[in-house]
Amino acid sequence: RVRHRDLSRPQILQAALDLIDARGLEGCTMQAVAGSLGVTAKALYRHVADKDALLRGVADLALSGAVLPDPSARWTDQLKQIGLELKRVLDAHPNVTPLCARRASVFPGVIPIADSAIRAVSCASLPPETGIRFGHAITNYTLGFCLDAADHALNVAEEGLEDPFEDVELHLVPHAAQQAAFLREFANYGGYASPEQYLFGLDLMVAGFEAWARDHTA
Repeated sequence: RVRHRDLSRPQILQAALDLIDARGLEGCTMQAVAGSLGVTAKALYRHVADKDALLRGVADLALSGAVLPDPSARWTDQLKQIGLELKRVLDAHPNVTPLCARRASVFPGVIPIADSAIRAVSCASLPPETGIRFGHAITNYTLGFCLDAADHALNVAEEGLEDPFEDVELHLVPHAAQQAAFLREFANYGGYASPEQYLFGLDLMVAGFEAWARDHTA
């Protein structure tokens, strides 16, 4: 139990994050958060305006766990590290991923990420706006990947494995048919949601950034 006079916003946000980790977004109500702290729901409103403000704060808290890249590293390595750290944080709090994805594109929790991306591209003499665009691309890719991975795990748990070719006329997709074994493995056993696939896509993205930079700073 927390005494009302000792209650703080960080305590409330941490309690809400713990509830979301354990029960999902639907399990995070003002009453549930208050109950976990041993206070009344009314006590929370001194620190958070409403549930939406609470959830915004939780998204910021989760993202604050990302370790920002070393500014002395190569600029492309810094951008790659942003993606890897964001994925690590989202993997640690998978129930928060949908919350982060549906927030506005720019909110307090992503500002440090944007700052790191701007700092990284400055090493390549690229304009700050480019850093924002690169950082946004990495954030969108990572959020989408983590959402897809969570959906895969849920679908397999609820529906079991499926054959993606079950209702497909193979002669209409000859190239895919030749790779049927790989595609079945890729789809059913989470290849498309694996860490290796994430890194494959991130490496391609960062290589694209580097090629773009060469073309625009020549």
